[in-house]
Amino acid sequence: MVPARMGSQRLTQKNHLEISGRSLVEYSLQLAIDSGVFDKVFLNSESKSFEKYAKNKNVDFHLRPEVLGSSGTPIDAVIYEFMMSHRNAQTVFLINPPAQLLKVKDIADAVLFFNTENLDSLITSTKLYRHSLIDGRPLNFEFDRPLSPTKDLLPIEILNYSIMAWKSVSFIKNYEISGAGLMCGNFKTFENGFTNLLAVKNQEDYQIQKLLRESGLF
Repeated sequence: MVPARMGSQRLTQKNHLEISGRSLVEYSLQLAIDSGVFDKVFLNSESKSFEKYAKNKNVDFHLRPEVLGSSGTPIDAVIYEFMMSHRNAQTVFLINPPAQLLKVKDIADAVLFFNTENLDSLITSTKLYRHSLIDGRPLNFEFDRPLSPTKDLLPIEILNYSIMAWKSVSFIKNYEISGAGLMCGNFKTFENGFTNLLAVKNQEDYQIQKLLRESGLF
């Protein structure tokens, strides 16, 4: 599933923006298709303006309720509505359009890891070896001791959300109990590199990823 929301508070109509002649959504759809690991590929949106991309790529279009299109809508609710509308989908993978440096191999590797580990849920992450703080408090070092070389640090792990996955039965059960399901059941992260931490959230992000993609380096 590739989700696409029409509204974006930080970058207007973000998912319609193009890099190298393709919208962000089309890039993600093509990755999902080229990976060859999915039985079906869906574009999921509350706006029919995205349906043309699904038709162009010969994939299915899921029109979710408009109420699930606001910036304040939790992704859990979007996933739950999709799963309840497609009860035959035993496993759902989400490919996130803001991750414009994602590669086919990233998808194939994540799917293999999910299946091999017999997971109920997965979110991709990026590990960084950096001296880090949260709310002014050190996470992986101490103020009153010499700083260790970064190579010796415990890495911090940041969820990058470029790929997420769930077994439907686990997600639905958890969501109906708590209203949340992203990290349901047997959950693990899957590390897929620094470049997938770079996501299109604002105009500067877009220009950076556009430059990197059009350079041919990614």
